[in-house]
Amino acid sequence: MIVDKVSPIIASLTYSLSPEGPLPSPDGNPDTTQRLVPVLRSQASHTNSSQAYLLRDCGEDIQCIPDLQIISARVNISEGKEDTIVIGEVTTITVFVAVRNVKENAYNARLIATFPRELTFTAVVQLENSLVSCDHIRDETTQVTCNLGNPFQANRAIEFGVRMGVGGLTASTQNFTVLLDVISDNPENDTTMADNRHETDVIKTVSQSVFGFYEGKANPDQLEFNPANPSVDIFATPVTELDIGRQVNHTYTVLNAGPSSVSSSTLVIHWPLKVKEGNGTYLLYIVRIETPVGANCETDGLVNPLNLLTTIDLNTEPTTTTIDSSLVAREKRTVRTFRTSRRVRQTQSAEEDCAHNSYASCVAIQCQLQHLDKDESAEVTIVSRLFERSLALDNIKKLDISSVASVVPQNLLVLDGLPNSYNLTTHITQPAAVTDESIEIWIIIVVVVVTVLLLVAVVLLLAFLGFFKRAKKDQLKKEKQELAAKGDPTLHVDNGDYDG
Repeated sequence: MIVDKVSPIIASLTYSLSPEGPLPSPDGNPDTTQRLVPVLRSQASHTNSSQAYLLRDCGEDIQCIPDLQIISARVNISEGKEDTIVIGEVTTITVFVAVRNVKENAYNARLIATFPRELTFTAVVQLENSLVSCDHIRDETTQVTCNLGNPFQANRAIEFGVRMGVGGLTASTQNFTVLLDVISDNPENDTTMADNRHETDVIKTVSQSVFGFYEGKANPDQLEFNPANPSVDIFATPVTELDIGRQVNHTYTVLNAGPSSVSSSTLVIHWPLKVKEGNGTYLLYIVRIETPVGANCETDGLVNPLNLLTTIDLNTEPTTTTIDSSLVAREKRTVRTFRTSRRVRQTQSAEEDCAHNSYASCVAIQCQLQHLDKDESAEVTIVSRLFERSLALDNIKKLDISSVASVVPQNLLVLDGLPNSYNLTTHITQPAAVTDESIEIWIIIVVVVVTVLLLVAVVLLLAFLGFFKRAKKDQLKKEKQELAAKGDPTLHVDNGDYDG
């Protein structure tokens, strides 16, 4: 198929002498002494050429001068959005263009639409038998070239749409416009070129998601501890993490419920690392931090600062059950262990929340979480050990140990639905068998005094009523005789001795 119908078809003939020398004589032997050697005229051209033009409807001058115009251009965003692309929710946009030619034929006429590189060409939307074909190239931008006709005839108009996929847009994509140019192989006059270019209205992009903490787990959420009988030897120098105390894990799960993806987010966990006062040093001693692959936590040497052998080093099962980290939307990412990092950032208000019982001294551990698509989650677990020596020496019988986490996404409008902060608490309680039920001595004294006074009052009352008075023997006998004399048959008078 001939594409270039403007340039002429050129035919050329070039001639020269044969380099093989003079032809042989009739007898077959060359005779250079008796034959003339031909030569070419040096001043003449050795090439003859001619050209022919394709038959075009361009008048007698064979020059077609078009006047291409972009009449209108509008952007239609799918999912019913008028002028804003919600990243992750909107899937395509369509740019509808109307082009016309008001003068002579335009050969190899085409529309060039320039989009951001993140957009991908999807399809041509044909309107009223437009029969436009498009192709695209992708470099620093995505450029779509649509063939309007060869020729795009005079006094003709055409309207069609270019559909683009926007799935590659991210939160970092800025608002953008689409640049449209209409051109042909036969140029038009400079005076009519102003309407050959059009820039669409600004297309706004926004990233918005329901983003925050899906769940948090303290494992265990309650731990029995008797300061008189700790589970480890508090006076021995610890060698392994098992020598410190029992394991305490706090797990925070961050979920992006969509619709947009989250390029990155910052998770800050305020951790009750040490005690403020007392004979001990640590409260929840950090053994390791488990994070998704690609995440980075800044701990400034707070992870296993005593260089104790861990259960991983010892190939020993931990003393607590494994935390169930299954999520409703997607499988958990593979985790890795961090043992070194860079720095710790302190936040006064976070310390107050973490150390609400005024016993813990808290530090802030900052973790950078990587890209999260819709319905994808990230889980961070701080694996620690209760430093039982501190609680035993300070005679701590009951204590609530809390950690507080907050998460902030980058370049994202956060929708309501999930909290952006979360609190986990492990309750330290005494075993039931050693619960302290002692009664203060002053209570005992008060009870005894009140009891004695009440007893004395009862005795005095009975004495006042004559409860303790007894009739004499003779008087009692006399009263019985008098009653018998009156004829009471129920009385029997014993003349013998009365024993009372």
